[in-house]
Amino acid sequence: THQSGHNSGVIHSGIYYTPGSLKARLCVRGASLLYEYCDSKGIPYKQCGKEIPRLQALYERGLQNNVPGLQIINAKQIREKEPYCRGEEVYCKYVLTCGGLFSDRLSQISGCNPEPRIVPFRGDYLVLKPEKCYLVKGNIYPVPNPRFPFLGVHFTPRMDGNVWLGPNAVLAFKREGYKLCDFNTRDFTEAVTYSGLHKLVLKNLVYGMGEMYRAFSLKAQLKELQKFIPELSVSDIVRGPSGVRAQALDRDGNLVDDFVFDGGSGDIASRILHVRNAPSPAATSSLAIAEMITSEAEERFGL
Repeated sequence: THQSGHNSGVIHSGIYYTPGSLKARLCVRGASLLYEYCDSKGIPYKQCGKEIPRLQALYERGLQNNVPGLQIINAKQIREKEPYCRGEEVYCKYVLTCGGLFSDRLSQISGCNPEPRIVPFRGDYLVLKPEKCYLVKGNIYPVPNPRFPFLGVHFTPRMDGNVWLGPNAVLAFKREGYKLCDFNTRDFTEAVTYSGLHKLVLKNLVYGMGEMYRAFSLKAQLKELQKFIPELSVSDIVRGPSGVRAQALDRDGNLVDDFVFDGGSGDIASRILHVRNAPSPAATSSLAIAEMITSEAEERFGL
């Protein structure tokens, strides 16, 4: 319902990532597994060149399949429906956490290093109006600029026929802040007082200010899009959905680009395996990540 449910829906090919890195290996392996999985389960996808859009989460599939009464309920709602059922405590021998936007806090609870810290960045999408979707046939991506930490705007055709444009990348004032006005005091304070963020901002000041400006101005975003499709006009686009990227950042202001797995020490913490950082293309790599986590858990816990 959060980071995974708000991504662009693209299955990545793996061409952007550092050769030999864990991210590159898991992305390529994960994409292959995803294609096999989608084929075996009859899940539709569209191959249109560089990337493949639309990996649907289980909940989204249920909605599209018109499953009646489908909803996600929290602990309070469980108690209302089943007063003798307790959702607050779970007793187990081993624990695996994949906390996304809260992965750093979960890790620190079990005594792990506070680094890397998660700093939330919101990505806002624009959407092409239906009558203009003919302008985009496949995925259009910019060549990545190694001087900047984010990829930049791109064009993503969706399985439902819509075309998403973007996303941008701006600091979110709440870890689950999908709207521009969303704010959480603790999340905001932790982010703006973190030395790693200060150094990241200083290294990318002009780029960051440009991203903030474009977040408020459709015309400014349009100029970036017109570099690829000059025929676009402001009347062709509308504001679309947003997602929040759980960006791991070290104290030196470096974005942690690869997957990070961690575990605590001591009798209890040693029984916990944390997925500390699972950046894009984590959805593409998900089944390969599952293989790796399974192997790591078997070795670490002697399963």
